[in-house]
Amino acid sequence: MELHKALGWRRARPFSAKAIYVTLPEDAVKRLYRTREARLITHFGVFSPQPLDPFLAELRRTRGSP
Repeated sequence: MELHKALGWRRARPFSAKAIYVTLPEDAVKRLYRTREARLITHFGVFSPQPLDPFLAELRRTRGSP
């Protein structure tokens, strides 16, 4: 629902890419969460930027950045 709200703040301009980052504390709801609304990035360990790489590549591709 937050993505839908944020789209309204942008005056309906589409997002270049969408992702949901699921992290600690780990629980059954988070482990089983699925969505078709955005890329789901699930990472329950100590923060590392590597799980964000596919999302950042998608963002660069859609925005035309190298």
